[in-house]
Amino acid sequence: MFSPESIKISIQEGNTSTFVDFVEESVKKHSSTKLCPTDEKCDFLHTLPEILDIFVIVTPIYCSEAEKNDFRTVLQACLKFLKVSCAHGKALQGMIAGKEGVLEAIKIIFNSPEDGIVKKWTWHLLVNVIVGNSDTLRLIWSDFGDFLLTEITRSHANTPITAAVLYNCLRLAMEENVQEIPTVEIFRRMIGTLERNVGAAESNQMDFVHLSFEYVLSKVDKFRDIYSQLNGHDRIWTIFYITDHVKDSRQPEIEEEVLKYLPGQFNKKSQCILNSSLQYEEDDPKEVMALLRCFVAITGSDTYGKVYKDNASLFINTSALLVAVHQLSSQENSQFKPLGKLEDFSTKSQVAQEAEKEVFFELKTLLVRLIANLSHKNRKNQDLARELNVVLTICSCTTMDARNPMMKEWAIVALKNLLEGNLENQNIIKSMVNTGPAANNVLSELTMENGTVRINRNQEQ
Repeated sequence: MFSPESIKISIQEGNTSTFVDFVEESVKKHSSTKLCPTDEKCDFLHTLPEILDIFVIVTPIYCSEAEKNDFRTVLQACLKFLKVSCAHGKALQGMIAGKEGVLEAIKIIFNSPEDGIVKKWTWHLLVNVIVGNSDTLRLIWSDFGDFLLTEITRSHANTPITAAVLYNCLRLAMEENVQEIPTVEIFRRMIGTLERNVGAAESNQMDFVHLSFEYVLSKVDKFRDIYSQLNGHDRIWTIFYITDHVKDSRQPEIEEEVLKYLPGQFNKKSQCILNSSLQYEEDDPKEVMALLRCFVAITGSDTYGKVYKDNASLFINTSALLVAVHQLSSQENSQFKPLGKLEDFSTKSQVAQEAEKEVFFELKTLLVRLIANLSHKNRKNQDLARELNVVLTICSCTTMDARNPMMKEWAIVALKNLLEGNLENQNIIKSMVNTGPAANNVLSELTMENGTVRINRNQEQ
């Protein structure tokens, strides 16, 4: 019905209504068809080339004309038809992506100041063209890959739809092993988008960012490959996401093998806490702390609480760390030295405020809390705690320390879990001899002994 020449002539004559009527009639006809596009009774393959010609010819005119209304109507009709076409199979997706001039027309729209329905539907078309089709994915990425990676880093109204395109690129590339697509870099950009929009993480504006995370977290082999190639900062944000995901029971479940992969990373890097002379990346201590908080969330969860019940290496490493950190905390210049003065517990205390900014803030609390969770109704870990001398160490953690808030309370929970049903551990406590009240800076400042106020005659007036 239309040839490129006849289209140009109609435009010169200002007769665009014919295009609109033709395209809209085609949309009505084909949107309800259930025939395969290659079926001889279906004329999709005949109609689509004509509409693509209209789209390619009208687009640059629309983007350069001051008066756009007539051409806008034509493009909207074309885009509606093209989006519908994509749902009818790979053959039509391939015709759209492979048609000479189509991708260039899309670029023209993206680079134009147009910010209305035409640009929005062009983004939708880009998504529809690549869904489930690795061949069109390669074509689109070759022309738009760098543009998409840059576009997702900008804060603008098109961020959600850009994320939708990249999500489909990421998923399809991972499912069909499309080597040309940089899946790690795409995931990195998704992490950056989450970080920049953390305040809007609960809104539907971030749906495809969440879907990207959820997909990666459902494929343990893909997760291992991507996680191992991330830099420290991005690994930490991935751990943050997992931690929040675990805490929210409304979220889809994470593949358990993904969670079981994480303790290996913790065990490899946790020594950076104790030995600053070791060679490690700048973000390793922060990553170790993020992993600890993640493990506490996982082991305290109804859904994932048993994931690490047979992971003896995690329990051993956590217990050994607690013993070592507790020993180091007695040294005068140690970064783990307790803050036990009365003034340290004031919300206005500058010392306490500075402590909260430290990388290892609440380290001992987290270690004690993780031991408490891992030893709950777990005889093997209860016995390991006894062999590692961690029971007595936890007894020593029943003190107040502004550097480790809630440590005392979690130490009591840990002791309960370590002693429950375990006579050998109970005997350790029974064998302890009372040699007097333990040193307590807070009680000393309050001039209290054994819960009784005393007059300290040596105290300066």
